[in-house]
Amino acid sequence: MSIKFFSIFVVCAVWLSCNAPGNAAPLPVAVPTEAGAFLLAQAGDNDGPNDAVGDAIGDGAEDQAGDHRPMEQGPAPDDLAGDTRGARRSSFLLRGIFGGKWMEADEWSPEVGASDSNSNLEDHWAIGLDLEIRSIESPLGIVLAYHFSEGSEERDTGAFNTDFDLETEELQIGLRYTFDLKVHPDSFLPPNSFHIYLQGGISLIWVDAETDSPLGRNSQSDNGDGYWYGGGFYIDIFEHFNIGVDIKYSHAGVDLFGGGQSAGGLFVGLAAGVSF
Repeated sequence: MSIKFFSIFVVCAVWLSCNAPGNAAPLPVAVPTEAGAFLLAQAGDNDGPNDAVGDAIGDGAEDQAGDHRPMEQGPAPDDLAGDTRGARRSSFLLRGIFGGKWMEADEWSPEVGASDSNSNLEDHWAIGLDLEIRSIESPLGIVLAYHFSEGSEERDTGAFNTDFDLETEELQIGLRYTFDLKVHPDSFLPPNSFHIYLQGGISLIWVDAETDSPLGRNSQSDNGDGYWYGGGFYIDIFEHFNIGVDIKYSHAGVDLFGGGQSAGGLFVGLAAGVSF
């Protein structure tokens, strides 16, 4: 199940990268240079010995006028207008995230009558990846994220203990609005290196639950679609490396062991990534 969801994430990331806004480099704009025309005008204005060009040239004016060697060219059009070939039009932010996920306690807590609980099934450790693509001229970008979480619990039902294990996988796609803030000029950080963002979109969550007891092992799975939203920040420590915090809440309904539950929850993680 993890490989399938991760493969979907990779395929979507590649597709978004290839279709990022503004990836096609514009054609160079040719700007006429007047350097050649100016030199030709000077050479053609050499009519007499009193002419300024003739004075500068001296007795060799006629030889110079008849010299058809290539004249020294002025600045190239690309130098005047700026070479736009290969210009980067989109920015990419790829981050790995490690943290925790807290699901709805009243939906995943031990059943009524359980006398002991060594852990909470709704409290998970979680890891994730997210990719953001946006135009360098816009604060609004597309974000694609993948999260995996796992929690376990041992319940004493009186006659014997039952182990519960719960895994969730989440694929998210949405929009992210980033505020790029400037830092103090005397700071060691690069300019515009502090970023705060708001984000949200749609999610697909897959849940796999398993129980293990002396009576046997039972597993069930379900998936649901829903929504997610959140925010966070990151700081560019170096030109292409950043660290930050990502916070989001998601919701999607599933049906396991005869009851309806929410497969989402609150996700908080420390993020580290690269931008290019």
